[in-house]
Amino acid sequence: MISKSNISVVSARRVPRAPLLLLLLLLVGTVTAALPGQFTFSCHRYGRECKLWNLYLDTPDEVSEAIINTGGDGSGSFVEVEIAYSSLPIIPQSLFSDNENVVSLKMEDCDVELLESSTFDDAHELKYLQLQKNHLTVLRDDAFVRATKLLRINLGSNRIVTVGEFAFRGLDNLETLRLSRNKIAQFASKTFAGLHQLTELNLDHNHAEELPDRLFEELGQLRELHLDHNYLSGLSRNTFLGLSGLRKLILKENELVSIDPQAFAPLTALTELDLEGNNLKLLSPNTFVPLVHLRELVLADNYIERLDDGIFAGNVNLEILKLNNNSIEELQPAVLAGLKNLEDLALQHNEIRVLEKNLLKSATSLRVLQLEGNVIHKIAPGTFDTLKRLETLDLEDNSLSSIEGGIFSGLSSLEKLYINENQIEELKAGSL
Repeated sequence: MISKSNISVVSARRVPRAPLLLLLLLLVGTVTAALPGQFTFSCHRYGRECKLWNLYLDTPDEVSEAIINTGGDGSGSFVEVEIAYSSLPIIPQSLFSDNENVVSLKMEDCDVELLESSTFDDAHELKYLQLQKNHLTVLRDDAFVRATKLLRINLGSNRIVTVGEFAFRGLDNLETLRLSRNKIAQFASKTFAGLHQLTELNLDHNHAEELPDRLFEELGQLRELHLDHNYLSGLSRNTFLGLSGLRKLILKENELVSIDPQAFAPLTALTELDLEGNNLKLLSPNTFVPLVHLRELVLADNYIERLDDGIFAGNVNLEILKLNNNSIEELQPAVLAGLKNLEDLALQHNEIRVLEKNLLKSATSLRVLQLEGNVIHKIAPGTFDTLKRLETLDLEDNSLSSIEGGIFSGLSSLEKLYINENQIEELKAGSL
């Protein structure tokens, strides 16, 4: 690797100053004047890697006139370019027009403000593009239309407000698209049309309030969709149409109040669903029924008061269920019936008062049970009898005044038991 101490600052201005230019040539030897006001920047090469550091140009005109030399040897070998510790308002067009074999470009935190319509016209071999932490505000239609080999694009942590409806047109091979941590409030209905090979889409930490119906309809290969930390208030029955291959859906930290009972019906391959930190109070009994492959469901930090008896009836493969930090007062045994693969059940910080005897009868695979921070005053004898694999049981901070004899005696695998911060006055014989 090259250390920053071995790189001298390369600075170019449209009005050349002879003493400064001479000093740069003597110290670095990577900047040459081709025409008045025009400079050539050459790479520090390390195999396929081309590093360009400390490039400072003030205006788009200055960047347009600059020449980038990646040091290709004419053999056709691909080049991976990194521009760092620099400030450039646009991407130098010369990077692609004068260098045919650039396969990767990383320009993180380089003050890039604009992708011009011609920026990627000659980026015929480009596969990986990383432009995170810049100052982009707009993605125009056909921004990447000629860079048809692109596989991954990262535009996270910019200032993007507007995305053209056809900004990603032509990217038939794209597999990963990251638009996280921008300021996007709206997506046009055809924004992701044609991205048939896309497997991961990150739209988290934006300002989206709603999603057009069928927005993802052509993303049949998508495996991960991140929509967390937006302002979504509802999901319609057509929101996720087309996502038959989706495995992971993250919707936490939105403002969801309502979910259409059929919203998740197209997601027949889903294994992980995160709805933490929304405003959900009531859920239709059919909300999760189609999700037969679901392994992890997170409903923590909502306002759920009750759960219908059959709400998890279709989720026989569920292993992790997080219901903590809600307002649940009572759980009927039918709610958890059939969850024979459940290993981790989080019910802490609700308003549960009583644990019914058969509540956990079917949860024979349970390893972690969190019940702290409720108002439990009674545990029916036999409640834990079927939990032979339970390793952690947390009953801290409840309203228990006594523990019945033998209540924990069947927990042969138990390693951690928390019963502090209750009102226990009596531990009956055989309790432990």
